[in-house]
Amino acid sequence: MWRLEAQTSERLWIVFRNKGAVSIAGADPRSLGISDRALQRRAKVLPADRLLTDIDLPVSESYIHEATLLGVRVRSVSRWLNAVSADVPAASLASIRSLPFVREVRPVMTMRRKPEPMISTPAFRSLDGTSGAAVSYGFSLTQIRSLNVLPLHDLGVIGQGVLVGMLDDGYNNYRVHAALKNIRVVAAYDFIQRDSSVSIGPGDSVEQGYHGAATLSTLAGYHNGSLIGTAYGASVALGKTEVVPTETRFEEDLYVEGLEWLEGLGVDIISTSLGYIDWYSYDSLDGMTATTTKAARTLASRGVLLVTAMGNEGNFRAPGLTGTLIAPADADSIISVGATLSDGPLTSYSSTGPTFDGRMKPEVVAQGTGVYAANGATVASYYFGSGTSFATPLTAGAAALILSAHPEATPMQIRAALMNTTTRYYDGTWKTAMYPNPFYGWGMVNAYAAALSLGPVMSNTPLVGYFVIQGDTTLYVSIRMASATPLASGQPQLFYRRRTDSVFTSVQLAPQSSPQLYAASIPVMGEADTSFEGYVTIAAESGPVLRRPTGTALFALSPSSDSVLSLFPPPALPKGPSAYVLDANYPNPFNAGTNFIFHAPAPEYVELAVFNVLGERVRTLFSGKCRLGDNLVTWSDARDDAGQSLPSGVYFSRLSTPRGIKAGRLLLLK
Repeated sequence: MWRLEAQTSERLWIVFRNKGAVSIAGADPRSLGISDRALQRRAKVLPADRLLTDIDLPVSESYIHEATLLGVRVRSVSRWLNAVSADVPAASLASIRSLPFVREVRPVMTMRRKPEPMISTPAFRSLDGTSGAAVSYGFSLTQIRSLNVLPLHDLGVIGQGVLVGMLDDGYNNYRVHAALKNIRVVAAYDFIQRDSSVSIGPGDSVEQGYHGAATLSTLAGYHNGSLIGTAYGASVALGKTEVVPTETRFEEDLYVEGLEWLEGLGVDIISTSLGYIDWYSYDSLDGMTATTTKAARTLASRGVLLVTAMGNEGNFRAPGLTGTLIAPADADSIISVGATLSDGPLTSYSSTGPTFDGRMKPEVVAQGTGVYAANGATVASYYFGSGTSFATPLTAGAAALILSAHPEATPMQIRAALMNTTTRYYDGTWKTAMYPNPFYGWGMVNAYAAALSLGPVMSNTPLVGYFVIQGDTTLYVSIRMASATPLASGQPQLFYRRRTDSVFTSVQLAPQSSPQLYAASIPVMGEADTSFEGYVTIAAESGPVLRRPTGTALFALSPSSDSVLSLFPPPALPKGPSAYVLDANYPNPFNAGTNFIFHAPAPEYVELAVFNVLGERVRTLFSGKCRLGDNLVTWSDARDDAGQSLPSGVYFSRLSTPRGIKAGRLLLLK
């Protein structure tokens, strides 16, 4: 039966002239499959009265019905193209073309993708993250470092608040694999089998779903000690659109349908390691012709950043030095990604630009050889993969980190930040004599520099602890923050309140001895009094005041529950200090009172005291057995042990411990 149908029908796009008699005026976005989140994202790039346009209207049901009366079997529907892809009987083709509402009939392009390049991977030794970090990257540390992602992770920027969409061949074992099961998957759909299972299923090839599992892990995976994705705190939506028989086959209608679905869900970024050239000549790669490229342009117009693979077609196409890129990498306003080795050189297989109309491609390059990824055939194993397919999700994850740090940024701002802050590789040949160039584009992704180029960066979530010192309870709120330029006076600020209150109290977050760490304390009424919420403002001297979280959202200021590391299961737990550390007091200078925090490697007897410039003890602040880890001591009245008010001047703090003495300098101003 299948053979007979294949001989007598053809898969075609039937493109209609209009959407029929319906109007966008007064349309309900939800009935159109467009979420509130999608509307909020669109509002970044579109005027308020243009968040919905005719392109969002569904394809006319009456047009589809009339086509089916002629024997057409509809496969998928695209509102963006105002078309259906369908199996059209040869005998009905002339009748379809003659329908008054049909504008065009053209083939649905089908092709076979080249397998990922087989690259021998050198031996790697096991590596951990930065000293003292709770997250251990295992073999994935190389790819994380190559994109300079580690400083963002160290700040606590991990992709929270960002929704990333992916299209691939499926995501085997994504609910049970050690690196995939912790990913927050908000939606999943199989466009091939038309169900919600995106792992390998009945009727699938035995090769289905492994590629997607691998790419997903490099973007959002989390298995402490083995593999950490670039944006392991992001949420994802997964679309299964690529059919995998003996060789990889793909049809563009499912790709377009998948993009429309993801956009309607409200994704911020889409990562696709799918891209093809078989049915297009080079002169079609002009940013305007290929169907998938047209869909990519529509995404950009609606505030979605598409990150897509350049292709594995090699650096040259004979005759001449034409580009070897694949669609939709030729689209404007997206990020197309080439592949390098971890230390910078371009791989031999990475496709190159320019586009046919002369635009430079790729935008950026990233590590694409020896990328550590999850093996979807099992529940806990890994392998080293190669291809622009792997460089792409690494880059999409970097983009998600930037958006997580700067939620107000538009896709074009993130794109520009990535392109303008690259690390440039020079090999001494004409290929790298100038940047941008058609091999490396603007250069290798530098995620940390890109994030800082858009303004100060702070932790996605404050760390909150509580301390009970001499009967008084205090919430200790800390964030990590970095800025490329000096901070404005009085910044950063913490605004907090009880959930039952309407007025916020503000306090400056003071710098601590630990680099990039700022902290403030909130006096509370006991250990159970943790019903606080708030927000943080940060600003550089020359920039605007940024609010985190944005809008009217608030952080829950409760111990542990909002810790970045507590989002994941053990062993991702903070480690105790290896030695005593006395942080700088805050505020400093101070007037009425100030706070001291010291970090202890064990619960031992210690003493914290204040001395004047003559070396005379003026106040004993704490004497007793401390707790393991962080200890907070508040000097609330600036008085000596006799209760006398101390004059303005320089004083010294001294922490005496069984392992030595730590000291600090403080300034009292009245």
